[in-house]
Amino acid sequence: MIYFVDSALATYGYLLFYLLLVLEGQPIYWAGGFLLSLGVFKLWPLLLGPLFIWLGDYFFYWLGQRYGSDFLLKYGKFIFLTERRVDYIKKHFLNHKGKMIFFTQFIYGIGHNTLLVYGLTKKSYRDIWKYNVIGAILSYTIYLFLGYYLGEGYGYAKQLLKEIAVILLLVVFVSIIGAQVWWRDKDERTDKKLDQTANSDMSSLDKTKN
Repeated sequence: MIYFVDSALATYGYLLFYLLLVLEGQPIYWAGGFLLSLGVFKLWPLLLGPLFIWLGDYFFYWLGQRYGSDFLLKYGKFIFLTERRVDYIKKHFLNHKGKMIFFTQFIYGIGHNTLLVYGLTKKSYRDIWKYNVIGAILSYTIYLFLGYYLGEGYGYAKQLLKEIAVILLLVVFVSIIGAQVWWRDKDERTDKKLDQTANSDMSSLDKTKN
């Protein structure tokens, strides 16, 4: 099973990663950094990540602009978009559209939804593309490095656990040997006491006979 997973990652890993970047969000950035730290991924293909994030964002913007409210009423429940949430986002777009687009790039689950709602407003993508692109690059870079250092910590912890396991085995081995030596010494001392007691009893009997 492990061999199959490794083989699949080696063959289709980047393709799957790019596809998930289009459809998903921050957890995939973490996963990319984690796999980079483990040596499964190389750095240079991961540099294309923001491009696929942007493609996903623009795709959701296009969905909203192209299909409008009918699309939302039919499929919004599957992406946790209700009419109340849409109205809330639209209201805040009036004064804070750039900030909203930028900061939602850092929050899982609402980035695509925000772009979808922005598309519903029929406003031009040119008004927010800079915030979208800069937010995508920054969030991707930050989460990628966090995932990388998480992987480094995993490798360290894994090595530490191995060392602890070796130490525990040595402790168990030494304890077993020590216990055997202690019991053998105890048995020898017990035997000596028994011999001394027996000799003492024999001496007492001899004296009594005499």
